[in-house]
Amino acid sequence: MDEILLQVRRGERFAFGRNWKSFVDLVDESRVQRAIDSLRATLEVEDLAGRTFLDVGCGSGLFSLAAHRLGARVHSFDSDAEAVESAVRLRHVFAPDVSLSVERGATDAPRTAERRAADVPQTVERGNIDASRMTEREVVGASWTIERASILDDGYLAGLGTFDVVYSWGVLHHTGAMWRAFDATVGLVAPGGLLFVSLYNDQGRQSRAWTAVKRRYNRSGPVTRCALVAGSAAYVYRAWPLVKAARLLRGRADPTVPPPRGMSRRHDMLDWVGGYPFEVSKPEQVLARARAHDLSLLLLKTCGGGLGCNEYLLGRPAEPARPAGPARSAVSVGSAISTESA
Repeated sequence: MDEILLQVRRGERFAFGRNWKSFVDLVDESRVQRAIDSLRATLEVEDLAGRTFLDVGCGSGLFSLAAHRLGARVHSFDSDAEAVESAVRLRHVFAPDVSLSVERGATDAPRTAERRAADVPQTVERGNIDASRMTEREVVGASWTIERASILDDGYLAGLGTFDVVYSWGVLHHTGAMWRAFDATVGLVAPGGLLFVSLYNDQGRQSRAWTAVKRRYNRSGPVTRCALVAGSAAYVYRAWPLVKAARLLRGRADPTVPPPRGMSRRHDMLDWVGGYPFEVSKPEQVLARARAHDLSLLLLKTCGGGLGCNEYLLGRPAEPARPAGPARSAVSVGSAISTESA
C-alpha cells in the first residue's frame, strides 16, 4: 500500500490530499483571481512571462494555476496522491489550453501511453483518479507539468534542474524533516531566481500544545476530531465578535470578507488542527539558514509573533557572491519587514 496512506491510517499523518480534494470543489474564477492577485503581490511582479515556476507541495494546484495564468512555465509536485489528483482536476477545468499527455508508464503499463492520456481528462472530470496509479505517473501539459514526488527524494530532485521562481506555501513544516526540506528547496533556485516560502511561527509552549492537539486529532475517531476542530475554531476566532461590534460602532457595513489567497476558512481550519507532522521556526533561524545558502532577504511578513506562518521572499544573486562581511541581524533589514497579527 502507498506509504502516505499507511501513515494516515496509522495516525502519523494528516490526510492533506483529502482536504485539498474537497477544497477544489469550491474553486471558482473569483478564487483563482484572488490567488493571482496574491501571487503578484507576494513576488512583486506583474506577470511571470518567460519564467519557470516550481510549486513544491502544490496541494490543490491553485497557485500553480495562478502562475500559469501569469505566463510561467510551471512544474508542480506533491507527495500525496490525492493532492496530485486535485491539481490535475483543477488544471483540466481552469486551464483547458494545456494539452494532456501521460509519460513514465504507471502501474498500468500494459496500456499504451496514448490510451492512458485519453483516460485522464475523463477521469479528472469525474474526480475519480485512481490514486494507486499516480506513484510514477507524470501528467504533462504544454506549459504545466504535475508529478507525484517528495521534496525529500534526492534522486527525484537531481533531475529537476533549477527554476526562476520556487514557491512553497505551508509545506516544508509538514514533511517531518523541515530543515532538510528547506535545504533541498533552496537548491532548486536558479541564479538570479526567487524563493518564496512560508513556515509556521515558533510560539514556544503554545506550539508544543498545538502539536499535542494535532497528534490527538490524527489518532482519534470522527467524534473527537469534530470536538477538536470546534474547540480550536472557537479559540482561534474568539476575537471576531469584538471586531464585528467595532465595525458596527464605526458605521461600517460588515460583509463577509473572502479569505485571502483564494483559500477556504473551513479547509484552513481542518489543515491547522490536523496538520501533522508539524514543525515550527523563528525568523532568525530561517534567515541564518538562507544566508548560508547565499540567499538574501527581499521581504519578510511575520504573523506578529502569534499563530500562523511567517512568509519569506528570498533572492539568489545572478552571479556568485563575493566574500561576505559580518552577517547582518534580522533587525538590520527592518525596512523589508512587515508584521501581521494573527
